[in-house]
Amino acid sequence: DLTPFGSALLFSGNGANGREPWITDGTVAGTLNLLDIHPTSSGLALDTDFCVVDDLAFFAANDGVHGLELWATDGTVGGTYQVLDINAGSGGSSPEQLVAYDGELYFRANQPGSGVELWKSDGTAAGTTMVADIWPGLVSSSPSELQTANGMLYMTASNSSAAGEQVWASDGTAAGTYQVTVSSNGPLNPYRDLTATDAGVFFLHDDGGGSGFELWFSDGTPGAEVMLQDIRPGAATGPREGTLVPALGSTQLLFAAA
Repeated sequence: DLTPFGSALLFSGNGANGREPWITDGTVAGTLNLLDIHPTSSGLALDTDFCVVDDLAFFAANDGVHGLELWATDGTVGGTYQVLDINAGSGGSSPEQLVAYDGELYFRANQPGSGVELWKSDGTAAGTTMVADIWPGLVSSSPSELQTANGMLYMTASNSSAAGEQVWASDGTAAGTYQVTVSSNGPLNPYRDLTATDAGVFFLHDDGGGSGFELWFSDGTPGAEVMLQDIRPGAATGPREGTLVPALGSTQLLFAAA
């Protein structure tokens, strides 16, 4: 994919050095490999995503020494660097789900002792920290579907086997990271298709009440999520998974249903 970055485009290109980060201004002279991150192989995966936060673009890369870790670039060769070796050594922290929020990068990463949890970065080693150990200890909360809505960061995560996967929100602090939904059916029917709008987040969920997977909404208030309508009455699923799309400047939601 091509990622707009100022007046240029960033992309994962497969050249003489393997798959590495490239940038282009649309000219031959202005198209270059930013850095040969892994000198003997490819530094990037085929599906590498770049996430732009102000004047930096973040991505995950493997230099062959530290494993898959968080990197950043300002669009220059000299300004392309590893942000932090989160999982010290060659293991790699596998940063994923990169999203911009409140002037920083938020993502999930794996660190020994805490598992896969929510992290943030301002592009410096000192400013790259775990936001919250949602499932304390070695077990991963596995934050997923990270996105922003209504001034908050939303995701799905789990903090216990009993609760299972629920919708969580964060303001970027440990104290401001909290569970939004309280469905007792979280362990059996995880939340699907979190989709951000200006009002809050829409998602599909089956709460075990006999309605099947239907369309739900939350404005971020804990325990106040609501099923908007049993579109297909009974246990059958109404909305089609993978079709939820913000529309009209994120003021509305479009989706397919049967």
